[in-house]
Amino acid sequence: MPPAAGKSRLIYLIPFIVLGIFLGIFLIAVMPGSHADEQDAAPEPRSPKLEMEGFDPGSIMSNDVFFDTTTMDRDQISAFVNEWNDGCREGADGAPCLADYTEDTPTWTADAFCAGDFVGEQGDSAAAIIDKAAQACQVNPQVLLTILQKEQGLITASGRHLNQDRYAIAMGYACPDGGACDPKYMGFARQVYSAARQFQMYRLQPAMYEVVAGQVNNIAYNPDPECGGSEIYIENQATAGLYNYTPYQPTEATLKGMPEQCSSWGNMNFYGLFQAWFGSARG
Repeated sequence: MPPAAGKSRLIYLIPFIVLGIFLGIFLIAVMPGSHADEQDAAPEPRSPKLEMEGFDPGSIMSNDVFFDTTTMDRDQISAFVNEWNDGCREGADGAPCLADYTEDTPTWTADAFCAGDFVGEQGDSAAAIIDKAAQACQVNPQVLLTILQKEQGLITASGRHLNQDRYAIAMGYACPDGGACDPKYMGFARQVYSAARQFQMYRLQPAMYEVVAGQVNNIAYNPDPECGGSEIYIENQATAGLYNYTPYQPTEATLKGMPEQCSSWGNMNFYGLFQAWFGSARG
């Protein structure tokens, strides 16, 4: 009878059905998309938990800490990068992990703002570039590392979160809010050196910039002027420089972990990262 005959054919077909299911699972497992998913799920570098205790918008960091060039030597910078970059995978466009990054650097000779030379070399590592910029321009290398993470997250960027464009604007230097980055300052070494030099420009020519230490300044909450701001007495040059570089303060709600329309995170993240990685920002 037809029903019985159909049942008999199904019994014969079962091994082939099972084999087909097995092959389907196998093919899915080896498809490139599956590998990408596995890679995305693989352990990657992780940023530390921000340490926000003691944040003071009028004194984000002391001058003594900000301009202390003795906190780390080149080997210590390299060890730090290797530690926090551990587990990194190169970007889809071939961008190397920060621990593996090298660049042929130019020489910048000493000037009125950077008292030392930045001597260019072939194949300079990220750690070497940070060390040379810190020493030439007399800025704490820990500050440069923190800005590097605050701006583009390069210390912990990996895989799909890592690309060549991040290196081009590594420190967010000459990248105004709402405007295009100035191509003249693109490139990892140029970004790091220019940022370090800029903080000495803020220090040596304070009247040229909007936020001035030792007086009350209006500090905005957000690039949107409708968000307003508040009057803050800026206690020192380091804090004034940080606001001139990133001109916003967090709202009270933002500090409490409750993002809102007028939230900005730049100087808050700088403080939180520095505290988590290096200890007190005020010495």
